[in-house]
Amino acid sequence: MRVWTFLHILSMFLSVTASLGGDWLLLIAIRRRDLEAMRAARSVWGSVEAFGFTTLFLGIAFGLIAAVVSDLDLTQGWLVAAYVLVGSGILLGLAFGPYHKRLVAALDASDGDRPSPELSVLLASPRPRVATALSSLFLVLIVADMVLKPF
Repeated sequence: MRVWTFLHILSMFLSVTASLGGDWLLLIAIRRRDLEAMRAARSVWGSVEAFGFTTLFLGIAFGLIAAVVSDLDLTQGWLVAAYVLVGSGILLGLAFGPYHKRLVAALDASDGDRPSPELSVLLASPRPRVATALSSLFLVLIVADMVLKPF
């Protein structure tokens, strides 16, 4: 059981580092309107996103295996809360996807270090701030739920 728990925790830390770390770096670049930083990050966004989702789903699988081999009741309140929070985080990531695609397209269409009118609108949008704040909140709640098991 300890191996599965370790793999679960490791996978989830890797997923959070890739996904939420990338979100924070993107948010900082957007707030600074630093097109050069966004272009540099753009070259690895796809790989980081794929790594984040892969390690997320591996972490979920390892967590379920750890729960089953340790005879945990998978319907305990704290586990159900974790399912809801993780599902909400996944939905948030999917909802942010169209904005991200428009941002990348507008970034590619902008020359130099001056944003196009379309990119300026996207950079002024509250979406990345809201998405990053909610993702961070979900992370804090999931960790608290996993550690404290309040339900």
